[in-house]
Amino acid sequence: MKRLLILLSIVFLVSCGKGKPEEKEVSQQVLKYVAASDPRHMDPGLNSEAVAGSLINNLFEGLLREREGVLAPGIARDYKVSEDKKVYTFYLRDSKWSDGTPLTSKDFKYSWLRAMAPETASTYAMLFFQIEGAQAYYEGKGKTEDVGIEAPDDNTLVVRLAAPTPYFLNLTTFYTFMPVKEEVVEGLPDTWTSKPETYISNGPFKLSKYDIGSKFLLEKNPEYWNEEEVKLNMIEVPIITDESTSLTAFETGEVDIISNIPTQEIVRLSTESQDFYVKPGVGTYFYVFNNKKAPTDNIYVKKALNYAINRRAIVDNITRGGEAPATTYVPSTDAIKNSKGELFAKGVDYGIPVEGDPQRAREFLAKAGYPNGEGFPTLELLYNTSETHKAIAEAVQAMWKDVLNIDVELVNQEWGVFLNTRGKGQYNGVARFGWSIDYPDAMSMLEVFESLSGNNSAQWVKGEYNDLLTRAKYEEDGEKRDELLYTAEEMLFEDQVLIPLYYYTNKFMVKSEVKSWERTSLGNWYFGGTHTE
Repeated sequence: MKRLLILLSIVFLVSCGKGKPEEKEVSQQVLKYVAASDPRHMDPGLNSEAVAGSLINNLFEGLLREREGVLAPGIARDYKVSEDKKVYTFYLRDSKWSDGTPLTSKDFKYSWLRAMAPETASTYAMLFFQIEGAQAYYEGKGKTEDVGIEAPDDNTLVVRLAAPTPYFLNLTTFYTFMPVKEEVVEGLPDTWTSKPETYISNGPFKLSKYDIGSKFLLEKNPEYWNEEEVKLNMIEVPIITDESTSLTAFETGEVDIISNIPTQEIVRLSTESQDFYVKPGVGTYFYVFNNKKAPTDNIYVKKALNYAINRRAIVDNITRGGEAPATTYVPSTDAIKNSKGELFAKGVDYGIPVEGDPQRAREFLAKAGYPNGEGFPTLELLYNTSETHKAIAEAVQAMWKDVLNIDVELVNQEWGVFLNTRGKGQYNGVARFGWSIDYPDAMSMLEVFESLSGNNSAQWVKGEYNDLLTRAKYEEDGEKRDELLYTAEEMLFEDQVLIPLYYYTNKFMVKSEVKSWERTSLGNWYFGGTHTE
């Protein structure tokens, strides 16, 4: 068997733990970190949110797990790959669910088939399409027995891919690929995640309490296979949506970790606080147009709005956390490279002006039939509750008024309501969006706008785009695949599907007393080896 540790192509992971200072008594090993919103789904197969992603990453475990920048053993103690790189055989260790019952390869098979089943309506079902027969099954054209997943015995899982997929192992660390217990899910399909007694998991922690809208309590899972490594006795997770309140809780010692930080405090924190971190991100902050409703179904209106924005002003005066203005959709990051090993975004030019182009913006609006903004209806800009999102929306509102002489109504909604409104296309104009990769490949960004994607909130459907990505998924020639992906991204800008604003950085604060914390390349917290002093 080959050694399981392999380098991730994503190199960003933050880990903290200098030396081996004396730890607190086990009974005092309590960590408190803030959740910036109350998740819609705590079901690994349904979740698509970062906040729930970190919780699930500590409550569940997939075949592999990312540890300190590498893929490490999870429930799979080892694996092998066929010479044609299409068959993966995973050898599972003996492990248990948090209720003490055995976890087997059949649990993984059930969970993966459930997540890709059309009736489940998982927004991440497309991640399984690399598996033989998975897309046909999702589209109702195939059966479960046609999907390339086999569980020949309790400790072996065999996966057959439709084409070699370099990032497939990375996918096995992602929460959509984590197992759920069939008896619980099928018995309580709509409520199993709401109560600790039915929220059966298999990770280093288990759910102890969940007060909707208030807090989560996680406690050490004694049934976890690597229980000896787990030092924390409990994790308290208060839900604090307001960024200023979150910072106050941190600075007064009420919590140990926060990720939602008010932008107006970033300059001060970067110079005064040893607990403040800024690390490269792997995503893009952008706006989407509702491409099915006037006036944002007009290409010239969309170009006018895009060209009227000064992205440099936004990152210099509002976000101020080392973000770079975005002129592409796929972010400029070491995590995403082309077949030549170069940054995927390097040298790509879709004509997006960093500091805006007011003259061309006004020309585009005139071509759309609204010279100097005359007759242009009030535009809606939808965003979810956040001081940062509000500040950016207000800046964009002012730019559109100053450059185009149009009125913009800012519409703020709480997270769950916002996701529903945006997802159903029930907004009139523009909506805030942001996306970070789920695996180290440009496909992770581009597939958001496929017709079958559960995350396509732009109400944009284009057969040619779908075809490009489908071909790219099964193209084995690297350069040909690159060409397909670049052409797909170019199509997004030809149709003006979105407005890129900036590339993410990750800003967070961690008390110095917290040791051996980990933040994965995708930005998820992991506390399986964490302790406090």
